[in-house]
Amino acid sequence: MRFIIVSIFLISLALFFSVNISPETWDYTGLFPLLIPVFLLLNLFLIVLLFFGRFRLIIFPILALAIGWKFLVVSFQWNTPDTVTEGFTFLSYNTMLFNNNWGNDNDIKITNSIKWAQENPSDIKCFQEFYQDFTTPSRNALKQISNNGAYEHAYFAANGNEKKKSYGIAIFSKFPIINSGKVFDNKRNNGAMFADIKINEDTIRVYNTHLESMNIKAADLDNLEGIKTNTVPPLEN
Repeated sequence: MRFIIVSIFLISLALFFSVNISPETWDYTGLFPLLIPVFLLLNLFLIVLLFFGRFRLIIFPILALAIGWKFLVVSFQWNTPDTVTEGFTFLSYNTMLFNNNWGNDNDIKITNSIKWAQENPSDIKCFQEFYQDFTTPSRNALKQISNNGAYEHAYFAANGNEKKKSYGIAIFSKFPIINSGKVFDNKRNNGAMFADIKINEDTIRVYNTHLESMNIKAADLDNLEGIKTNTVPPLEN
């Protein structure tokens, strides 16, 4: 019995200190902490068991729990639902240019796509590949999704004529947008923007990012060497 109790105690200590060992040193160290809750329960069980038996050995599980107290607190918690704090809903959506130039019936597809984005009830909406057309009222996405002032918006055009037709990324918010700006862009499909949004007494910063895919076709996945040798221009510093 003493051997088992001491063994559990030593293994518990080893598990507690394993969190300080980087997986770069040994790949499997990241798995050891998963056993910590199990050995915490074992030590709790030993305390109850030894309380009615070999009382002198109870020091080992008590000491193990004392050393691993921080793990006990984070492993087993009882939280009551927060019914006071109000949250907000968030949408991130790649519009794919609102289906512009995607086959037949473009007008219907664009109108339906913009309408869906307009009717989505999320408090904050982030759109990528956002197509904006000031020349056609039915495609004026900024105006329609703003929903007669219900949403404030910040728009960054990555390509095109900002006063006519363009596409980029956009952030809409039911809460006031007190600041916004561009993080980076490559004047094509890649870019990032931010918006500082005031919610009650707090201000949060929302980032909206779009990174173009590598456009690798499914048929090319078997030709890995061809993909590797495909030259890609380096990013400018």
